[in-house]
Amino acid sequence: MKRRTLLTALASAGASGLTGCLGLSGSSSTRTTATVTPTSTSPTTATTTPEGEIQRRISLVNQDTVPDEYQVQINAEIPQPLITTTQTARVRITTTNKGSGRALSVGNEGCELFNRHHGGSDDPSGLWLHDPQKTKYLDRKENRWVVDKPADEPRGFDGYGCPKKMYEPGESLTNEYVVWDDYRVDGYLTPGAYRWEETVYVSADTDTETSDDQRRSFTWGFGLRVEDSDH
Repeated sequence: MKRRTLLTALASAGASGLTGCLGLSGSSSTRTTATVTPTSTSPTTATTTPEGEIQRRISLVNQDTVPDEYQVQINAEIPQPLITTTQTARVRITTTNKGSGRALSVGNEGCELFNRHHGGSDDPSGLWLHDPQKTKYLDRKENRWVVDKPADEPRGFDGYGCPKKMYEPGESLTNEYVVWDDYRVDGYLTPGAYRWEETVYVSADTDTETSDDQRRSFTWGFGLRVEDSDH
């Protein structure tokens, strides 16, 4: 009787130990899968991120160099290259005054580079750079970064003026943009290269009221490439 009791106890303990081993293995596998997420700095074949399904990714194609005589530096970078169903790509442009104190036409609060009608890509049309703070007032199509309007509906822009911004020596200003599709152009985030250009005005002194035709100016531009999510 005692022998049978001992065998039964040993059999129960063995089965319990085996079950615990299998459960630990399954739990470890789940944790490893959950921590594998795509990043913007390395290639990935994944089709989703924690933010949603990847639709496109963008990269910087080129950017102009400002001639030394203007003593201004403008630099574009892409802190967020992925466009998913729940977040879009971001572009950051930093303007730095390398000379003495003077006024530049690059400002903020609606007066940044590529504001209002300048937000659309020039060559070709198809992409739009929006101020992130203003997109909360835009209705977009479900899971798409495009304004939910008919293609033949005209655009509307606020009519505020943009005084020049005073830059101290060495001062920098950073503007950030979110990338959307242009609702007036056929297709959606069509893969290819897109370019923006805008004139930048530089004063010879601290006068922010001097008209543009009395200032020195140069054209600055940059390009973005849009690719399918599997590239």
